Amino acid sequence: MSKPRTVTGIQVILWTLGAIAALGDLYSVVNVVDAANPATIFALVFAVYTTIQSILAPIHIARGKRWAWIWSLVSSIIGLLISLTLIFIALIDAESSLGTLAIGAVLAALYGPLFGLLCSGSARRWILVHRVRFGTAYAEPVPASTLGVPPGTVVEVERPRPATKPRAVAFTQVAMLIVALFPLSLVPLIIQEIRKEREWSHYEELTVAEHLVDQYLPLMYLMAVLLAAFLILAVVSVNGLRRGRSWVRVLIRIWIVPPAAFGTLFMFAMIFDPEDGGGWVVLMGILLGMVGVPGVAVFILTFTKGFRSWTPGSRILLAVPGGPASSKPPQPF
Repeated sequence: MSKPRTVTGIQVILWTLGAIAALGDLYSVVNVVDAANPATIFALVFAVYTTIQSILAPIHIARGKRWAWIWSLVSSIIGLLISLTLIFIALIDAESSLGTLAIGAVLAALYGPLFGLLCSGSARRWILVHRVRFGTAYAEPVPASTLGVPPGTVVEVERPRPATKPRAVAFTQVAMLIVALFPLSLVPLIIQEIRKEREWSHYEELTVAEHLVDQYLPLMYLMAVLLAAFLILAVVSVNGLRRGRSWVRVLIRIWIVPPAAFGTLFMFAMIFDPEDGGGWVVLMGILLGMVGVPGVAVFILTFTKGFRSWTPGSRILLAVPGGPASSKPPQPF
């Protein structure tokens, strides 16, 4: 199998990140010497980590090493989170430099495509083929004439699924979209705080919109970022479930936990102990419950038999010369 263009693209992006990180190493060292604080130390650690990762990972991804692919995938997610954080800080903090926004934008422009290329079908197939060659993944031998491909070709096929979608899966697809809206449950709390603050003379001169911009703009930005992030995760999960992909079970279990735990715990805290918030806080507790309880249900349903039968994973097949398939594991090639 010749190296696909997606793998070449991954290498180019990682090498670009490595070159930028190398410059960042020098800049970060100077900053730590001038003013050692958690921010400068973190910047230095991240720059050094990115330099090392961007040098080693491209070499081993070209060799088909799965650990390098996983390492790069995790790093791309971390890089995206850091880039969005820098952009968020630059937008809400008037004192932050334009450089913060520029760094965040550059990182997002690199880590976003890197994540997409790593998740592409051709890149994953490149890793899969090499796993079979290295003998770390078992491929079931099947006559090449049956598959219609040349001998030695690795083929990944979906396992059979039930003819009818299980109710657990249908419920999960709807519930995830509801759970993704959990940042909006903070709206009643904001309204309650605005009502309190507008009783002061200083805020009576401002409109509600001006009050929001004056006092709650950072929180509104944070809510928007969280809402966009969870909606993207929900849409990806819904689509993965529609196609019956096995990886979607892991993805759902990871991202559904924070909103489910947050919503459920604070639902009880606000409904049974509303303090002086009155009806608005009780309303917020109800809204949190509407996302927390379905979130807990979704997490549990991912372990059920019906859910697993709908996302059974795939079979790895190795095309062998014509004739009956051998029952012995294929030799690495």
